[in-house]
Amino acid sequence: MAGTEVFLPPAPRNIELDQEEEIQVPAPLPLEEKVKPSGFQRFMPFIMMGMMALMMVLMFAMRSASGGGFNPMMMMMPLMMGMSMMMMFVNNSGGGNIGELNKNRKDYIYQLRELRKQTHKAGKQVHDTMCRMFPNPAILVNYIGNYNTKEPVMWQSSENTPGGITAFEGTVDEVSFRPFMSARLGTGVTNLIPNLSFEPLNVPETLEPVTTNQFRSFVRTQGFVPNVPIGVNLETSPAFAFTCDPGDEDRKYGLIRAMMASLAFNHSPNVIRFAAITDNIEDPRWEFMKWLPHALHPSAVDRLGSSRMVYQSIVEFANKVPEAVGDPTQGRPQWVVIVDKPNHEVIAPQRTSLSAGSNSIFIVAAAGEDRLATSKSARYHVTEDNEILLPYSEAKLNADFMSLEDMDTFARTMFFYRPPELAELGDDGSGVDTSFKRRNWLEVLGIDDINEWDPKRAWAANDDKDHLITPLGYKTINRQSSKLSTELLLLDAAESAAGGTGPHGVGQGRSGTGKSIMIAAFVLGLVARYSADKVNFLLWDFKGGSTFQRYENLPHVVMSLTNLADGADLLDRAYLVIEGEIQRRQELLDDWEVKDIRDYHKARKSNPDMPALPHLFLVADEFAEFIKSNREYMKLFESIARVGRSLGMHLFLVSQTVDSSILGDVEDQIGFGISLTVKSAGASRGVVGTDEAINLPSGKGQALAYFREGETDEPLSRFQTFFAEEIYVPPVTDSHSFDSTSLADTILDQDQEPDESVHILPYTVSPLDNVIDEPTGPSPEEIEAERKREEAARREEQAKLDDSKDMQMKNVLIDRIAREPNVPQALELWKRSMREPITYHDVALSDRSASYPDMTATLGVLDDPYHHDQYAWEIQFSNPRLTNLILAGARGSGKTVAMETIISSIAQTYPPEAAQFLIISTGAKIKEVEAYPHVVGYTAARDVDAKERFIGEVSRIIDIRSRKMMEWASPDAASYLSQKLENPVEGDPYGHLFLVVDGMGEMIMENKNEDMTSVYQRPLDKEMQALANNAAGVGVHILMTTVKVSDMGYSFPSSVPFGLFLSMDDPSEAPKDIRPLISAIRSDQPGRSADRGLNSRVLVPQSEPIVPEIVRGVEVFDPQRNYGGDVTALAKRVAENYAQAGMRGLPEVKPVPERLAYAKWWKAVSARFGDDSMVRMPLGFRTKDATLLDVATCGAASSNLLVFGNSRSGKTNVLRVALSNIVQQTKPSQAKFVIFDPRNDLFVESQVLKYQNRLLKYASTLGELDKVFDQLTKELEKRRPSSDDLMKYTADEVANRAWIEGPDIYLLIDNLTDLEKTVGYGESPLTRFAEAFGAYTDLGVHIYATLKSSDAMGVDRSKLGEKLMGAGSPVLLLSGDNADGKVQGIRFANSRPGLGTFGDTNSAERVQVPLVQPWTQDMVEQTKKQRAEREARRRARGN
Repeated sequence: MAGTEVFLPPAPRNIELDQEEEIQVPAPLPLEEKVKPSGFQRFMPFIMMGMMALMMVLMFAMRSASGGGFNPMMMMMPLMMGMSMMMMFVNNSGGGNIGELNKNRKDYIYQLRELRKQTHKAGKQVHDTMCRMFPNPAILVNYIGNYNTKEPVMWQSSENTPGGITAFEGTVDEVSFRPFMSARLGTGVTNLIPNLSFEPLNVPETLEPVTTNQFRSFVRTQGFVPNVPIGVNLETSPAFAFTCDPGDEDRKYGLIRAMMASLAFNHSPNVIRFAAITDNIEDPRWEFMKWLPHALHPSAVDRLGSSRMVYQSIVEFANKVPEAVGDPTQGRPQWVVIVDKPNHEVIAPQRTSLSAGSNSIFIVAAAGEDRLATSKSARYHVTEDNEILLPYSEAKLNADFMSLEDMDTFARTMFFYRPPELAELGDDGSGVDTSFKRRNWLEVLGIDDINEWDPKRAWAANDDKDHLITPLGYKTINRQSSKLSTELLLLDAAESAAGGTGPHGVGQGRSGTGKSIMIAAFVLGLVARYSADKVNFLLWDFKGGSTFQRYENLPHVVMSLTNLADGADLLDRAYLVIEGEIQRRQELLDDWEVKDIRDYHKARKSNPDMPALPHLFLVADEFAEFIKSNREYMKLFESIARVGRSLGMHLFLVSQTVDSSILGDVEDQIGFGISLTVKSAGASRGVVGTDEAINLPSGKGQALAYFREGETDEPLSRFQTFFAEEIYVPPVTDSHSFDSTSLADTILDQDQEPDESVHILPYTVSPLDNVIDEPTGPSPEEIEAERKREEAARREEQAKLDDSKDMQMKNVLIDRIAREPNVPQALELWKRSMREPITYHDVALSDRSASYPDMTATLGVLDDPYHHDQYAWEIQFSNPRLTNLILAGARGSGKTVAMETIISSIAQTYPPEAAQFLIISTGAKIKEVEAYPHVVGYTAARDVDAKERFIGEVSRIIDIRSRKMMEWASPDAASYLSQKLENPVEGDPYGHLFLVVDGMGEMIMENKNEDMTSVYQRPLDKEMQALANNAAGVGVHILMTTVKVSDMGYSFPSSVPFGLFLSMDDPSEAPKDIRPLISAIRSDQPGRSADRGLNSRVLVPQSEPIVPEIVRGVEVFDPQRNYGGDVTALAKRVAENYAQAGMRGLPEVKPVPERLAYAKWWKAVSARFGDDSMVRMPLGFRTKDATLLDVATCGAASSNLLVFGNSRSGKTNVLRVALSNIVQQTKPSQAKFVIFDPRNDLFVESQVLKYQNRLLKYASTLGELDKVFDQLTKELEKRRPSSDDLMKYTADEVANRAWIEGPDIYLLIDNLTDLEKTVGYGESPLTRFAEAFGAYTDLGVHIYATLKSSDAMGVDRSKLGEKLMGAGSPVLLLSGDNADGKVQGIRFANSRPGLGTFGDTNSAERVQVPLVQPWTQDMVEQTKKQRAEREARRRARGN
């Protein structure tokens, strides 16, 4: 405005304490403990008294002997003894030396005296600093406009330059007093800085009293500073209230005026604005508001200039100043609203955000009902003694006071000053510079209408130029002023040989000063002027901010990394990319025989076949903070600095502070420096050679540029950066804007002589419309109506623009260039990061069926940043070294997904007959790929039957292939599989057979402490190790996942030489060559891996791309997201496609059924028997491979059988199976039965056998069998051949026992223990039979006996059991308790009925026994009837 003066305060100075360490107060002296006298000391006085008495007697005796004379020497002895006693009491009474105590007291008092000097000095410094920050309101008017930094300076406090005093900065004990957003209340007592530090006192009775009193007095008086200005931080509450006793209103309003003066002095109108809410706008209490620059509306004007912000209601304030209400926004100004409504309820409007940190802070001076300052902690009371009662405290302050007259003088004096930003407004206060309309940033770049602008034409115009010029802003008229000139500041990033400022530069500025806007002007200025064939960018933001949001859409950008605060892996990758690019550029220049990039570009003009070699700019924001703790990365910048000139690589390093200690060797190569506002003079000098940057206004883009190189007359310039975030308003051809310039011309200075032709308007608080009587020109109604229409239209348009950042100039420019078609693109140096999940959408698969029997799976992508390339990550299972695979990774690292990817990749590239998968999983996730037709079996690890079946099936195929490959002389699996296509192999329908075990380590650890030989022939890890060893080279593959490799044992992993490693809990388990890469993988990036020295990423097996979420402008992938639905959907689509093509998978591999009905089972198995006359004894199916287990053909040493089990385990059912098997295969003359059945479970069966003429004897007690055992013993003796008899037979006849005549005898014993427990000592028919049987167990007498599992440990104590075990009879262990021990090395395990482990001394295998229903009485009757019919026919034939 006319008559105002620009005031640019110097930067505030942070007061540095002379002493920042705590003042240690020594503890008072301890009270010395009295020493308890010894027994000798206690009795010594009595002894001395006795001796003295004796001496007196001797003395008088001597006197009598000498005739009664007195000799003085007689007194010497008593005197010496008395003195000795006194010395003894003095030295040994336990009281100590009083002189030494007084000395210690004096030393302690001297020590406190020296400390008192320190506290007085520190207290004075605190007092002086607080007085400097909060001067007395009565003297503030004297310092308005003062530049002398030795005195108070106004407008020095802002968010970025808070000033003040700080102690223990950066520690948990940090204490600060800052004037920013604080208003002085008055004077009081505050704590000393630094504070006193002392140990808590012990029990007072143990302390020396004099020094204790001194200590207490010192701590009580020296830890505080009196009569210090005290302020209240307005950011601590959205509203404050000041109350007083009736009649003391003048004191209250005087305090509020003093607070306003304190705030107005310390903060410029750019930081704080005032508004008042009062019933009467012309109330004399608030008339001074019209003079305060802080109370002028930032945009609204009337005929008197800027509107005065005094309103009659909070609602009116909210409507007139909408930017002051609503959601909190970043930046300033902050509105301080004084509410003086003594007869009304005061409440915030609904759209006002009433919270700490809001745009508006309310100070309630008077209210009928206050619903603003509802917090007790924000309510202050002024007493009649002019004291302030603080909330929640007994402390009081002496309140400040400022009269209306003093406040009016203060406001009038400050009226004539403006900060630089407001000073540049037009004289009418409208915000229009009437002297010169500078072009905005886009206009400077030649862009009037963004939609009409042709970037290709702009690029073509600059294509042949060596210069790399970008406009940064307008220079100021001189370095001491913020007033802008019309001269542009142009930065030419070309090297000095081309007339530029050098290839490298640095920039600095405190947070909030406009670094990101300056960077935008630098980068986007180049982008708008040059194509991607000319300039490329590598953009780094080390703090993960929003500096480079959207820049990745530009064709010029090689990479934009905006999340480097937690991106060490990205930095390492970028390091390799840039190292590789340096090497590539050097090789390119050598290949084309040019010395530098300038010559290269010249040569390319005549040889377009030369590849493009654009200038590459590395722009790094906030790099210094990162480099301080990661110095090793500085080598990268130093490399670029050294070779950048010739290779066309540029550095622009930006941070809050840049100094030599950070730059290192880079500093010598810096050609230009740009500094916005900084904290220290040293930082300013380091970049621009002067300390002027500390005085620049903060947050407005004011900066200094220093060009060390290049053709410039003035190396140091001050300028205002272009505001690239300004809202872009498209040009219009028809404008209805209202010009208020003519109205402002009617306002005169008070000192100007009145002109009769001009209507003089009084300068009031009220708007012009309330005071004008005879307006000239348009009527107030017309002016206001036009203004409202224009304001409404502007606000409507602005609301649309402000709702989105899309219309910021920088974003408009980025979006326009990004959508331009057919433009050059940046060098493809930066491939997609391994942080990003990839799918088949990103990596295409091709049909590999023609390559069968070779087998290759695409697992993911290998990343080679040094060579700027990525390769398909494949596993060639046809390679004998890669037959098996261990895939290790921590939980959540993506192991199962990797296994799914192997399955999915093979399923999509090979037909179902080429590869099959059997899957065992400890979890359910891998079930997502079960729908592929290649998956012929899936089971959870807890399903023991299915698990054993799958392992057994693989083992069976390995055995078949091993034998067949030897027969065919096949050198490898590929040859065998090729031959098998022409000559199918019975029992081997498979191609490449994969056993997938998801969670192998967990399975082994779960079973580590269990003896699994009841299920396997050896522990699980040994079983799987043997399987892996045997699988190599036969087209069978064992694929396993594990959390820890060590969980699989020490020797097992050596059988699987090929391993893949994802994120590991213990990276030391990974191979040495990739261990550093594995260690660097973050746990929140599942699928990350490493192989062959390169980082890698596993595909997510789905066809859809994975789209990230955008969080604060940064792409974020949720590591917990479940893609299972898409994985399953792909598997089903692939299966459907194969089915439509007539290709279906092989039959599913299923476990043996838990219940086998004997009749159906016998029909199936008997068909497998040959035509020989051998009597078979099939017990059931082996659970591992579903093959038939036949006792007669299994190679057992004996055809007898011992069956063990607990109750209901199926022991008796095994006897029924044996009985049924024999009956099905023999005639009555070929087989006879003896049955011992104490519980009569087989009684019905015995009756059937009796009528079939098969039963020799049925008994339920031993006595009933004595005769039978005698007969059996004789029969054994009879069947035993002599040597002469054997000579009559051939070897085959001997093997088949050809000399035996008569039937085979089957002894079925249901509980052998019951049979023998009645046998006493000595010989009996049973013992004789046992001896005879033990000698020859193969003479046609067979024993099938059952025992309880609990009796297994004592089977050897049974006569018959001992002989059976000694003969190597096979055993069948059904369900039993683990504590029941072992039989034949096999331990019992609880299992379902009929499921047991069959074995002998050589092997063990599980078997499922079929269920035979107990024979019925109907069968007895039917057999009886059949026998009667046979006898009748025989009698008829005999007759």
